[in-house]
Amino acid sequence: MKRLIRISAYAVGVLAVCAAIAAWQFRPPAPLKPAATEFVLREVTLINPGRSREAHKILGVRGDRIAAIAEGVNAPGGDAADLAAYRGMYVLPGLIDMHTHLPPGNPLKLTSYFMLLNIAHGVTTVRDAADLDGTALAARAQAERDGYPGPRTFYCNAFVSAGPPEWANEITLRAPEDAEIAVQKLKAGGASCVKAYDGLTLPLLDTLRRAADRNGLALIGHVPDVLSYEEALLPDVQHMMGIAPRMPGGHLMLSDGWDRVDDARLRQIVGVTLQHHMANTPTLVIGQQVLLLESYERNKDAPQVALAPRMYRDAVWNPDGGLWKYRGMTSEDFARLRTAQEKKLRLARMLFEAGAQLYLGTDTQQPFVIAGQALQQEMRLFAKAGIPIEATWEIGTRQSAAALGIPQGGTIEVGAPADLLIFREDPTKSLDALDSLQAVVLQGRLYTRESLDAKVREYQAHFNGFVFDRLSTVLAKAALRKAIH
Repeated sequence: MKRLIRISAYAVGVLAVCAAIAAWQFRPPAPLKPAATEFVLREVTLINPGRSREAHKILGVRGDRIAAIAEGVNAPGGDAADLAAYRGMYVLPGLIDMHTHLPPGNPLKLTSYFMLLNIAHGVTTVRDAADLDGTALAARAQAERDGYPGPRTFYCNAFVSAGPPEWANEITLRAPEDAEIAVQKLKAGGASCVKAYDGLTLPLLDTLRRAADRNGLALIGHVPDVLSYEEALLPDVQHMMGIAPRMPGGHLMLSDGWDRVDDARLRQIVGVTLQHHMANTPTLVIGQQVLLLESYERNKDAPQVALAPRMYRDAVWNPDGGLWKYRGMTSEDFARLRTAQEKKLRLARMLFEAGAQLYLGTDTQQPFVIAGQALQQEMRLFAKAGIPIEATWEIGTRQSAAALGIPQGGTIEVGAPADLLIFREDPTKSLDALDSLQAVVLQGRLYTRESLDAKVREYQAHFNGFVFDRLSTVLAKAALRKAIH
């Protein structure tokens, strides 16, 4: 018996040591520190996309606000740091991603990396369009308490549906009177939006809409699978859903039925959108990136997706065992997806030209859709659709901030939030200039391009460590099982 006790104690000790080593290996790099927190930029061009362009300006930041804007090059800056390195550069408001998903809270502790990637690509505000398993928002709050910088975050929290739950974090409506209870629960948890999802009938969706209005929450979401675009009339439609006819046995929402969408249907959608003052967050980048699965083995190791930890590339996005909706796609599926993508690009241009509201969103964590990087890809897809670059900037800054209710958000004016991007070249003239980003100001704290890049490399080295690299794939598969019913 004593020998058995000694063996058990030894085993417990070994397991404790292994657990401690694993916990240490999963511990993320230290938080990135700002280069300046109170400063003056001189001789810069201030660009309010779609509104104004002012050269030879001085901009002062104090706290988390723009404190002063002045003329000339020699106006006094007080005690603030004078950042001469940015003379002659272009200053724009930070970008807003209106549809993203933060990673779940688990031992991998990926949240701070997602936050960093957003900042590194100029994204200073995000709307989390539902917490997949109910852990992401708590992980985001913990990362902030631990000192990790990240974009200001608005969130919907849970999915609201009426069908069989697809995700772990869903609120199921069984009767119209459930809608008010659900919305009040979301609001009490700090949500600023309600994410409508599958299975909602028209009576359920109408009561959900009224409940959201009464409680001051924005209603966004999928057009439920039992309704069409013009039946649901969602205020902010995600992914251009509900436009294609429902296909019995369909399995890929990105492309099902789009081969039957003609120009008359696109014109009808534009008319309905204008008549009912609807907005669209098309997330065109999903279709573009999912097409990479057609040559998965080549693309999973391509330089443009190297920012993602290997567990995403090898497990989460694996077409054989990853996200269930993308498993086993055939050549016919990819052909239909290409057709759908071209029609969505055309519809985006038609909506813009008609004066309908569009937003930039990404649906981060879909295959090869990487935080921060994906928003810049979405901007390029808007340009490919024929939407002017400066108009895309206005959509991704001031217009999105207005939808989120951020006072003076997405603007460069005295008193506005100090969420700013500093470029060596003008990105409203060419999106190639996105690569000339020199610094990001997040809530008044300035982070240099060099420090952001160095911290990203530090995370990549962390992910490539032996223990993290091996165990993360196992844990990723477990997280998939937890998130997906």
